[in-house]
Amino acid sequence: MHFKNLNLLAFAAIFLLAGCSKEEKVSEEDRIATEKASQDYVLAENTFDEVFKLVDAEAKKQGDLNGFQSPDEGVDDRNDCPDVSLTFVDNTIFPATLALSFDDGCTAPSGATVSGTIVAIFDGLLFSPGTTFSLRFIDFVHNGNTVNGDYILSNDGEDANGQWTFTATIDGELNTADGRTINYQSQRVSKMIEGNDTNFFTDGLNGIFDDVWSTTQESTLTNSDGLLLTVSTADAIRSPLVCRWPVSGFLELNLNIPATTGSLDFGDGTCDNKALLTIGGQTIELEL
Repeated sequence: MHFKNLNLLAFAAIFLLAGCSKEEKVSEEDRIATEKASQDYVLAENTFDEVFKLVDAEAKKQGDLNGFQSPDEGVDDRNDCPDVSLTFVDNTIFPATLALSFDDGCTAPSGATVSGTIVAIFDGLLFSPGTTFSLRFIDFVHNGNTVNGDYILSNDGEDANGQWTFTATIDGELNTADGRTINYQSQRVSKMIEGNDTNFFTDGLNGIFDDVWSTTQESTLTNSDGLLLTVSTADAIRSPLVCRWPVSGFLELNLNIPATTGSLDFGDGTCDNKALLTIGGQTIELEL
């Protein structure tokens, strides 16, 4: 799941205020804190979703990781960013270390500016059920925000419908360009609901870009202002790799300042930058 609009909280704050009764006064301090928390949630989602996509795309191009083809076979049409290296214990034995080095900075496929290094350690083949890969960050910066923490992904294999399923556990921290700290914990399950039968070596880049993911999550965010935001999935978020935004799905939001609930609806499947935010019984169309 990934969100792109860092102004979401500005809208949220307006409707939090509109949804309160006259007796439920919201202070300016609480309004500002609420605005920052919603922006921080969107920022955390964008950042860690980007991390997954960067690692996933490169891992699928590595024959020694995907089990289909060795790196010296076929044509590898990746560009010069990131610089990618893959090493094994004794050259043949797992664990394997995949390092993505963005050096002093370059532009990711999403348009984000990234620098530093992501290191992914795999204990087995990418598509082998039971494989776990853990990520660590070395001076990794995404759009000016430094990323730290633990990110562990587990390959749960194919479900009853033949869909590859991954579980991600995130215990992350962002140090923002303006000096704030965002702590983000998330437990999410993602299923590849389309594109399971293709890969980089069978269909080139089309074998990657035909992937469609469905994700559910339970997430918690706290920020430097003391605001607590919890998020749960009422309807799974659908995210085609070829679309920058989620195209459908429904989230439930709970805020502690002021205490209120809300929802975010990503639509009917159309690839656009629209979502409907509902808080305090009122709804507005957002641009993501």
